[in-house]
This record gives sequence, structure tokens and C-alpha cells, in this order.
Amino acid sequence: MSDLYQEIILEELKHPRHQGVLDGEGVRSKHGVNASCGDEVTLFVKVTSQDKPLKLKWKGIGCAISMVSMSLLADKINSEHLTIPEVRDLSEKDLLELLGLDQISTGRIKCMMLGLRTLNNLLE
Repeated sequence: MSDLYQEIILEELKHPRHQGVLDGEGVRSKHGVNASCGDEVTLFVKVTSQDKPLKLKWKGIGCAISMVSMSLLADKINSEHLTIPEVRDLSEKDLLELLGLDQISTGRIKCMMLGLRTLNNLLE
């Protein structure tokens, strides 16, 4: 990983986006855990219909990769007004691109994918 990307990840970790709790009608939540290293994330998603944009907030604790990928994922969903089908189309490759990486070590894939995996479970 280049120094530039390390700097970007550390800066994002200091100022994560879309953290917090959503409440009210249409809000669902889901807690996810990465048992291999203890990362945890709780997602709060306002869902109105399949073709309407989601609104997402989150809380979590864990390693830099899990927290930064969750922050960047939440920002993508909220700023690009993604719908359920668009979120379901997101992949490991998309998260790597959000992080500015070409690859990540096998042991860190679960960290990176925790937020997206938890979100997909919530949307099932």
C-alpha cells in the first residue's frame, strides 16, 4: 500500500462519514461481527421501497480497514442515492476501488467486507 493511500485511510479513520443512528418509520437495523478479528458494525437503514434511495448511518468499532470501508461505503450509498438493487450489485472490487487499492491481503478481506455483508443481510 502506498504512503498516499495509507494517509487517505488514516484521515478517513479520523473523520468517518455518516456515523450515528437513524430512527423512525421505515428504519431497520442490523449488527454484524467479524469473528476473526472482533470488528463490529451496526447499520441503520431507512428503506421506503426497492427503487427509492436508501439512507444509511452506522456505528462500529474495529480495525482501520473495517471502519474506513464502512465510512466510504456509507458515503457512496448516501451521496450517490443508491437503491437496494444498486447496493446488492456492489462487490469486493467496488470496495477495493473505494479504498484506492488494487488488492488486499486475504486476512483483511473479511474486515473490508463486514459493512457490505451486514448491509446485504439486512436487505434480504
